[in-house]
Amino acid sequence: MPIVVTIDQRRSRESQSLDAPELVNKLNAGKGGPIEHRFEVTIGDELQGVLDDPSEIVSVIRTTLATGRWWIGVGIGTIEELASSPRHSSGQAFFEARQAVTRSKKHRWGIAAEPRDLQAVSLLDGGLALWATLLGTRTAKGWDAVTLRYSGLSESEVAERLGITQQAAHDRLRNATYAEDEVGAALVAALARQASVAEDA
Repeated sequence: MPIVVTIDQRRSRESQSLDAPELVNKLNAGKGGPIEHRFEVTIGDELQGVLDDPSEIVSVIRTTLATGRWWIGVGIGTIEELASSPRHSSGQAFFEARQAVTRSKKHRWGIAAEPRDLQAVSLLDGGLALWATLLGTRTAKGWDAVTLRYSGLSESEVAERLGITQQAAHDRLRNATYAEDEVGAALVAALARQASVAEDA
């Protein structure tokens, strides 16, 4: 079952994040699948998208957190109508995503999943909180290094691209919790799949 994600920009004068159209382009750049499932700006600085594969939430969250300050809401539930765009679609998953992004604004990690009364979604909510908190400790230089690593480059290639030594690249990746991130991402992907299946059952 698809997952709906609603993303809203935090109101901060100090924010250096991309604006909503730029983030939409980044989220859609590497995403396959039908065009109607891609992210789009819905209103103001808010965007929304539908993920056919629950594990896609990993790349969505990483991209969003790496590009600035955003609130993220993850909605699990039925979709009554999946139109040519999320704005014209409807269903419980869209309502839950809206509830989730509203609740995310109460937490410093800035992400939430709904409905929490479903145990599998509650576990996903907890996993997202822990993983997002971990990613929140990463510096801009750390994001630069791990983003290159995510793209498939080796440590030596990351070092060459950044113009630093391989040891410096290794240290930067370690300080950016690259290994821990991989563990957290795998856990979140598994929890997202379980939550989707549980709701669909």
